[in-house]
Amino acid sequence: MCPSGKATIQGLTYYGDDPCASYTCNGYTSFTLDVITDETTNSTTSFTCSSKGQTYSFTRFFTSTTYTQKTITCPSPEQLCRTREMLEQYFTSDPFSGVVFPTPKPTPAATPPSTPKPTPEATPAFDSIPEFEQIRITNDNRFFNGTYSDPQACTTVGQQVTWGGTTYTCRSQDIMTAAQTAAY
Repeated sequence: MCPSGKATIQGLTYYGDDPCASYTCNGYTSFTLDVITDETTNSTTSFTCSSKGQTYSFTRFFTSTTYTQKTITCPSPEQLCRTREMLEQYFTSDPFSGVVFPTPKPTPAATPPSTPKPTPEATPAFDSIPEFEQIRITNDNRFFNGTYSDPQACTTVGQQVTWGGTTYTCRSQDIMTAAQTAAY
């Protein structure tokens, strides 16, 4: 950032080289920049910007054999002068303390989006799992609605059931209780 009384504009800067030029504002209608054009002698050239977009070209010498060609582009005189004026001011109190601002309108509450209804899915058909067919002893109520009984299910202690070519004798732990049946 340039110190008080100096400014830089587009075209003066070059990589890390950021020269600040002395400036003078003529109201907010124009400003004059005193740009150093020869660093060996500190000689300057004055450029007057009266409208946004004006361009000036010049050669800037760093040494007697090292130089660069520069083209500066003027910003809006009002914008540059007002910005620099504000940057050079220091407020000791809030400049808006006595200003009454209008009360903003309250933001209307957003209507919540409707909850989408889940798409019904068909209940998949159950096929018995082949790995468990050889050990199925207990009553499997997944296949009946109360009118069909499973012929391989144990319903009484000592009952003989045949499953996969093997005969099993039903024990009390092989019979499903009413609570177990209701869980299905």
